[in-house]
Formats: sequence, structure tokens, C-alpha cells
Amino acid sequence: QFIERAIGYFQRAAALDPTDARSYAGLADSYYALSTGDKAPLDVMPKAKAAALKAIALDDTVAEAHASLGQIAFFYDWDAHRAEQEFRKALALNPSLPQAHSGLAEYLLLVGGRPDEAITELKRAYALDPLLPLSHGSLASFLFMARRYPESLAAAQKVGDDSGMALAYAEMGQRAQAIAAADRFSRATQSPVDLAEAATSYAMAGRKDRARKLLSQVEELASKRYVCGYNVACVYVALGDKSQAIAWLNRAFVSHSD
Repeated sequence: QFIERAIGYFQRAAALDPTDARSYAGLADSYYALSTGDKAPLDVMPKAKAAALKAIALDDTVAEAHASLGQIAFFYDWDAHRAEQEFRKALALNPSLPQAHSGLAEYLLLVGGRPDEAITELKRAYALDPLLPLSHGSLASFLFMARRYPESLAAAQKVGDDSGMALAYAEMGQRAQAIAAADRFSRATQSPVDLAEAATSYAMAGRKDRARKLLSQVEELASKRYVCGYNVACVYVALGDKSQAIAWLNRAFVSHSD
């Protein structure tokens, strides 16, 4: 795992120079990157938070540390006000920091109710770093959540995002195209998050049989490792099973799913 190796290098850097705030900021980002996809948030996010706070204690002018703390406040502490403060402080310190623009974009979209501003911020982030890894979305997913489905489809097609294409096609009523994209996506992944997204696309496109088949795989994985309850709940919502959706949302709440 590249992220685990990165954690090891940042730990060595911090050990060699315990006053280097940037090593702790990098360590915070690395722990954060493990959350949900690889590890349970409760296992890694407290470590990410401790590293970000350590970085800020050492040097309050490190923009990356404030951006990291903003992500942690938003997706782990569920403190949207603190998150916005940290993202804006990071941008005041470094207006060219992609992670701060993308973090502010997530805040504006998910809490601020300002999708147009959110998409503008995300485009700024991508202009600064076209390969910026985003744990909680992409331009296609932002446009999808803003209900701008044709634009979401175009953004997904531009980068070959089959998951984004499947969701957009399904919402636009183009079921055959949605199923074809979900087929490609589900064959290319073993990630429970990705499988859940594919299952949601199948359900939205009317192939509930395929959705339930993938869902059973996800739930089997959940018996062996951490699986984000929110993603599973989304599948049940698309299947019309409200009681199971609520049950998985409750699991997501208890486990601090992000």
C-alpha cells in the first residue's frame, strides 16, 4: 500500500526533525486518505486529527495543516463551521493550495447550499492540480449532486469515469447506457464503496436483480472488514427499502462514516 508507505516516511521525517510542521501535515493527509476506502474512520481519523493539530501547534502558518484539519472537522467531527474556517484560513495562507479549494468546494456543496460556487471552487482546485485525488467526489459527482446531469455525464466521459456515467445516464432515463457503464465499472473493482455505487446505478436503471447481487457481495465484505454504511444505505434507497436504508445509516452514524 502506497499510503502506508507514505505514513512510514512521514513518521521517519517527524522523528528526524520533531519541529517540522509539514511532516505532521503530510502524516495527517496520509491517515485521512486511508479512511473509508481502506480503514474504518474510527481507526485512522483520530490519528489524522492529532497530526494536523500537532502541525498547527508547531507552525500556524502551514496552509496544508489547516486544509487537513478542515477535512477532518467536516467528515469526521461533523463540524461544518470549523471546517469552513479552516479551509478559508488555508486559502488566506496559500491561495494556490488545491486541497483547500476542493475542501471549500465540498463545504459549499454539501452544507452551504451553493452548488455553483462549489463547482467554481472545484474547478480552481483542478486547474492547480489536474491529478488532485478527491476522497469524497469529483467534478462529475459535484455536478450530479447539483442535478446538472448532462454536464455531469460530460465530465465523467472526459475522464473515463464509468461510475459517474452510470449514475448520470440512469438519472436521465437512459437505462441501457447506464447498465453498460455499470457493467464496466463493477467488473473493474473490488472496492466495497465502488461496488455499492455500481449497485445503486443498477437499481436506478431498473436492474434491481443485479443491484441485489452486488449488494450481497458488499454485505458479505462488511462481515469481514469495514464498509461505509452510507454507501450501502444509498443502494437500499435506490431499491426502495427504507427500513434497511435507515438501519445502515444508523451503522454509518455509530462508526463515524465519512
